[in-house]
Amino acid sequence: MHSGPQLTGSIAFVILPHDQQQPQAFAAVQNIRVAHDKAAQKWPPHLTLVGAAQTFQRVKIDIPYLEAKLQPISLCYAPFELTFDRISVLSHTHGCSIVLEPSQELFLGLTSLQKDVTTLLNLKEGKFPFRPHVTVASIESAAEDDTTKETIKLITEYLDNLNAVPFKCYVNCVAIMFRPNNTDEYSCVSSVQLAGARSVISSRELITQNIQVAFKAINSPFSFNRGSNEWERLASFEKISAWPSKQFTIVSYNVLNDPNDSTNFDEVSRFPRLCRTLEETDAEFIVLQEVNHRFLNLLCSLPWVKEQYYLSIANVKNDSEIPTGLVALSKFSFQSKVVRLSAGKQSLILSLSVTPKNSESHSIVNIAVVHLTSDYKADKSALRISQWKALLENLNSSSFVVGDFNSHEDEKLEYQFAVAGFTDAWTVMHLDSNGATFDPIENSIATQTSKRKRISRFDRVLSNTQNFQPYAFEILGKDIEDGKDNSDHYGILCTFVPTEIDFLDSFFLKDYNSANSVPFYQTFKNIQADFDVDTEFSTFLQIKNACPTFDSFSIRLEALETLQVLLKACFSMSPFQMTPVGSFALGTDGPSSDIDVLCIGMISLSEFFVNLRAAAPTIKNCTAQRIIEDAKVPIVELKICGVQVDLQYGCFHLPLGVNSVNIFDDIAAKPMGSSARLLMAGYIDYRMITKQCLACAPHFRLAVRFLKFWAKARGISGSKFGFPPFHALTVLLAKLCPPESENPLDWNGKKLVEKFFEVYSQHNWKGAVNGVIHWKNDSENIVNAQIDLRNPMVVFAPSSSSVNICRNVVASSREVWIQELKRAHELSGDLNTICQVTEILKNHLSFIHIEVSGMTSMQLIKLKNQVELRIVSLIVAVQRRCPSIKMRPWSVWMVKSDNDTETSANLLIGLDKQSDVTLEVSEKKQSYKKKALATLENALIQFEAEFSRWDGYESGMWVGVSHVSKNTIADLIIAPYLEFEEFEIPTNLGNSQTHDSATREIRFPDSENRTVETKKGKLRSSEDVFNRILWDSSFEREFFVIGYMDRFTGMQEISFNEFAIKREDQQGEEWIPFHRVWYFKELKKGREVLVWDRKSKLDLILHHITEFTDADQILALSCVMRYFNQKYGRVLTASVHASTALNFPISKVWPVFEKNITPVTSIPLALEAQERNSVFARVSCLNKYSEMMKTPIQSIMTIRYLVNRNHLARLNVLIWI
Repeated sequence: MHSGPQLTGSIAFVILPHDQQQPQAFAAVQNIRVAHDKAAQKWPPHLTLVGAAQTFQRVKIDIPYLEAKLQPISLCYAPFELTFDRISVLSHTHGCSIVLEPSQELFLGLTSLQKDVTTLLNLKEGKFPFRPHVTVASIESAAEDDTTKETIKLITEYLDNLNAVPFKCYVNCVAIMFRPNNTDEYSCVSSVQLAGARSVISSRELITQNIQVAFKAINSPFSFNRGSNEWERLASFEKISAWPSKQFTIVSYNVLNDPNDSTNFDEVSRFPRLCRTLEETDAEFIVLQEVNHRFLNLLCSLPWVKEQYYLSIANVKNDSEIPTGLVALSKFSFQSKVVRLSAGKQSLILSLSVTPKNSESHSIVNIAVVHLTSDYKADKSALRISQWKALLENLNSSSFVVGDFNSHEDEKLEYQFAVAGFTDAWTVMHLDSNGATFDPIENSIATQTSKRKRISRFDRVLSNTQNFQPYAFEILGKDIEDGKDNSDHYGILCTFVPTEIDFLDSFFLKDYNSANSVPFYQTFKNIQADFDVDTEFSTFLQIKNACPTFDSFSIRLEALETLQVLLKACFSMSPFQMTPVGSFALGTDGPSSDIDVLCIGMISLSEFFVNLRAAAPTIKNCTAQRIIEDAKVPIVELKICGVQVDLQYGCFHLPLGVNSVNIFDDIAAKPMGSSARLLMAGYIDYRMITKQCLACAPHFRLAVRFLKFWAKARGISGSKFGFPPFHALTVLLAKLCPPESENPLDWNGKKLVEKFFEVYSQHNWKGAVNGVIHWKNDSENIVNAQIDLRNPMVVFAPSSSSVNICRNVVASSREVWIQELKRAHELSGDLNTICQVTEILKNHLSFIHIEVSGMTSMQLIKLKNQVELRIVSLIVAVQRRCPSIKMRPWSVWMVKSDNDTETSANLLIGLDKQSDVTLEVSEKKQSYKKKALATLENALIQFEAEFSRWDGYESGMWVGVSHVSKNTIADLIIAPYLEFEEFEIPTNLGNSQTHDSATREIRFPDSENRTVETKKGKLRSSEDVFNRILWDSSFEREFFVIGYMDRFTGMQEISFNEFAIKREDQQGEEWIPFHRVWYFKELKKGREVLVWDRKSKLDLILHHITEFTDADQILALSCVMRYFNQKYGRVLTASVHASTALNFPISKVWPVFEKNITPVTSIPLALEAQERNSVFARVSCLNKYSEMMKTPIQSIMTIRYLVNRNHLARLNVLIWI
């Protein structure tokens, strides 16, 4: 075997079977080859991986370079046994071949091996798909000829008789076969030994990550040799240095070389200024266009270039030596190639080795420098598209394309960018500005070189990589010296940073490089490890369903991964970080717990909400339920994979180069404003609690789960009902955890729980200062604490001595909580009795009964949220006005057994007399009692009236509040857990509004029938029915009767006309609100016909006119986004989305539409044809729709037109198709 430094000829890469295992079979194959294969004299028996036609022919071959390139093959693949068990016939243009093919289990592995060899050598794929085989015979006639069939039969019988099939051989290398130019015979000049551990048989994945096709001459860069004081090209086989995957900056500048100007626009003074601009950037990569030999030689003479950069070319004497004026400078070594794009246009492509974080493997990144043809002489848009497509053939999946594209607002070329998966960095960072790099108005040189005087963004940075994202983008050369421009173009500078590390790597790592940290759970096995630490206690919790199950935990992980996808869509290429906080981060969550998540990024809060509204509907199993923008800490309530996720977002500057896992710690450690501190409080609390409880972490997590279950069972959970929140229980328990100096074996979950009840049942919660719970009991904390003595209970958060996490606790709820603590302490050790469910109906004689109902489950959810937000104010009001009444809130919703649980719910507050109120005189006692009851009734009336003033109070909602006896509510039971239908966020509603986004059924008008029953569950409101009867002359109002619920006398009826009269005076005492209306009857011809009924959801009233509702807006916006996303790509879609949302109010002004817009009226016909599966009609319809979608306003007006003619539903289907 021969190995030389360089050879001239042709080369191939093969597997060579040998005769060691089956010498008789090997001899039989060789005998047939000698008789029937002309190539037998040129080749030994072989399996071709890469043929000579794919490789470098008649050029100098650097064998050591090839061996080095194939080194990953040697390190990864192990030797294997190759078995040929099939005789096949392959037809080709010159006849056919009889071949031996390997077993099926080896086929995919050999295919992967061949793909890896091709990729590592930077070769393009062969003309035909790879099919591994060893040729036995070549026959010039077709396989169908009789003579050929006879030959095939004889050869097959010959091999069978000698038992040559299956033919087995041992393979331990890939052979490099070489043929000199002056001969036809191939010989093995080198080989790549297989010494890895990877089995070819089981191999299904490539070891190479990137693919480069269309082999071109590979060039090494020039570097400055201080010894020789010369720029010298590196050896071709010298290994390029690994480039760490940290932030980097790319600068692009068209330096201008105009041979028509005698001085090239004063290049003598211009070039040095431009070089100073480049030096100031200190960029990792600088790419230049229109470089002449004088500018290049100037660059090569500069000290900062000699010391820091590799050059793609140097030592030139004339312009023709520079490939179409393209030059690249890099701080990292690289290999480059020049590819032809069209006549007179080339591209310079750099290939660099990148080392991903926490990885020893390398991947290849391409940086392509381009200077596409301009429109100086004629429109060359088609040529630019052709040049772009030619460039794509030479790029891999991690590429940057930088330079002068000579294209501005060329939609066809930009569409090609999107189709190829490339993103324009400027549009990501500066969507709202034009980013002009060629400005004949401001740039004095561009004024002279431009013919059309058009301001354009010619220079761009495109990328298709998933590993990096743009972080900053600047225009260079506008701050000029002495009013003199550097070139007719401005330069561009773009900084990229690594994309966020993988979700599980980021948020479920085993440690934070800190000795005092508790890890997030990575798998369910970590949760089970807690159970194993305290088997008895954990068994009790599992029986009570207080611990996560494998399924519930898996769903939560899936929800967090889906949230990561949603946030990536919101931030596009802008950096962000997210982390769970609260119970999920602490590991104290239950099977039905929600997840609290903190997200930080660099876009504004308002922009984040806009992006989230647009992105949420596009993510599967993800629904945005509510956005509360006006809260102290804005929050987004999401339903992801059935899990409730509360997302908080803050805008921070994300420092570069910081460990992304510890970035939250870095931010929390720095000074920040009160709002930012409030946002970070959840994360800081989590970190401080984990550190505090490190010594007994598993026992602490089990104990917290027990306390949560105890609070729920006893009906004392939830700050909305005036009780301490779960976070307070966690903080209070954490304060009791033993220090690390104590032996953790002396502690368990049950002991922690007993200590909790012992300590806090004896605590003086009513004390002004002594009753305050501080995270640290030092004098400085107590003195500096901001204590509001009006709060009945004060427990400061670990993150701040000014944040009381029990600020919503009320005095009556506090008293209940204290009694429950004492009860639990008395029952110490009896876990079942401690957690026995409270039977509230047996403990009180009377109750405050809050009943809510809505037409849909969404209305019920809204009402329940509003009741929970207001319940504390009701308790406080009753306490202040009626101190003799003792109140016991019950924190669980209840239902009547015969009611619809999706549209009605009940809440109870138990009432008793305060034990410290004594009245000796009977008459005085009765008077006091009447006064207290009257005051209570007045408070309930005012509480109920608050809902009618609530902006979100819709038709169909109803709230009733009353003081009732125990017998009245005896049929109430605890409400089952309901999975309510999901809803989305409309883009044009208020800060905290939500609505049902289920698309309302669009019916076609029926001029003959007025009475059509609507789909059950889609009930119109009573106000809508009233208004329809009122204005529609086809209804005879005098024959209608309205049934309504009177608060004191029960169900009553009133004539329609009388109800209408009362409605005129809405402030009168006899005014009947619509939420009390239960049915409409029509009395005609001696019969009563029920035409609308709330309880049975009967609706026999049909609207003639289809209204353009919020649901229609959501559907319309969905249509707009889908269309533009298909046609123009994601960036433009986001702009159209925002513009369309802003124009919804305009679309509601119908006269504007009628006056200014006349849509194509033939769309319904095209839609009808589409239903008949006409492909032509489908294309025709979309083309017409395209014409109407030129502007956001026109598009939304067109959709309005379609909605009113009942065609939007089918158009929605059409766009999906």
